[in-house]
Amino acid sequence: MRHTRFEPDEQMIPNLAKGYVLHDGLADPRQPAEELRKGRGYKVPNGAMFTTVRDMARFVSFEMGYGPEIVLNKKVLLESQSQMFWAGEDATMGYGLA
Repeated sequence: MRHTRFEPDEQMIPNLAKGYVLHDGLADPRQPAEELRKGRGYKVPNGAMFTTVRDMARFVSFEMGYGPEIVLNKKVLLESQSQMFWAGEDATMGYGLA
């Protein structure tokens, strides 16, 4: 993950997704742009991380077990993925840890 940062650098900023807020049915980019200028993602849904689609795909592949075991042993990865906590038995909503 070579393009993932806690703060976006000048190379990343032009390529970041743009956020919008709806006001009376119209998309308004000002508030999200201001949050980004302060160095945060809009309402920080990004876990305070900025990344690219390619790096996110690498992370997802890793979480699916396709990463190098020198980073995280597959047994440990599977154990961490088994620790899920659901709000409902049918798993239609809830919270999980991986």
